[in-house]
Amino acid sequence: MSWTFTDDVDTFLETAGPSLAARPAENTLLLTVTATLRDGGPHAYGAGVPVLGWWRGPDGEVAGALVRTPPFPPVLGSAAPEAVRALADALPLPGINADREAATALAARWPRHRVDEEQRLYRLGTAVPPSPAPAGRPRAATGADRALLVTWMRAFGAETGQAGDRAERIVDERTAHGGLT
Repeated sequence: MSWTFTDDVDTFLETAGPSLAARPAENTLLLTVTATLRDGGPHAYGAGVPVLGWWRGPDGEVAGALVRTPPFPPVLGSAAPEAVRALADALPLPGINADREAATALAARWPRHRVDEEQRLYRLGTAVPPSPAPAGRPRAATGADRALLVTWMRAFGAETGQAGDRAERIVDERTAHGGLT
């Protein structure tokens, strides 16, 4: 019953991937970040080395997972309460993204930490197409769209309080493989 850490995304996904995939809504951020690391390499989010971790319960099953891509704070996926308690001792952190219960428990264990921001994940119900439908059709973005997409991405970052310093890289990477519509 301890945390194991690695910088190898394949090792992490081989070990913790099935546990993450079993609860995709709660682990959507970890699944998305590790997919980006797998496809874009260990420095997809910046120059720092990623830290990927999992915690095994008494039964030997993975019951907690964490991903940190410097310079960003780590993200804790769904985790058993004992995994959260063990994390506070295993890896002193500058902060963390976690569900409310885990974040509150960790803030209580780490001096000078507090719950700073709360986020929600919304589930899309039945999509209702607009009527009448707008003219045109969706298409994959191309290099010709780069300036507009970078502007939009920076504006989104500004409105959500995030740095827009990776806008060009994100647009270029996603456009290269048809990942922006």
